[in-house]
Amino acid sequence: MELSELAVQAFFEEQRLPYKQVQLGEWRVWEGENIRLWCGDFFELTTAETGALEAIYDRAALIALPAAMRQRYARHLLQLAGGCPQLLITLSYPQEEMDGPPFSVESAEVRALYAEYFTGTGQPCLRADVLAENPHLQERGLARLDESVYLLQVRKK
Repeated sequence: MELSELAVQAFFEEQRLPYKQVQLGEWRVWEGENIRLWCGDFFELTTAETGALEAIYDRAALIALPAAMRQRYARHLLQLAGGCPQLLITLSYPQEEMDGPPFSVESAEVRALYAEYFTGTGQPCLRADVLAENPHLQERGLARLDESVYLLQVRKK
């Protein structure tokens, strides 16, 4: 799911994946081999439109939202997810050093948002200092920037 058609097109071009565009109701959908990206307002997307999902990859959605919207985002994502796993990538830094986006999302917040539904939310499976790779964020005043990767598997009930 992506709000920007330019970002969707850039994804397919960067990955050198052939794609086609289809219109499904009010949605512009970009399809390639084994991938479908919906373009529009995430909060309007329903399972009636997506069908069963196989996996969710969140690289920049959660960190793009201010804190007040993250719980709504997580709940809606969980409604769409069904039983599929999620790969979640977050950034963390001293929030007082920079106004987002991207916003800092710490491990404690990931646990608060997802622990009831997913296992594996305690600690990231990978954490790396990525400040040197993001000079534009250094220029905005950051002294530290960590990228964390979480693999969230649906909790068996």
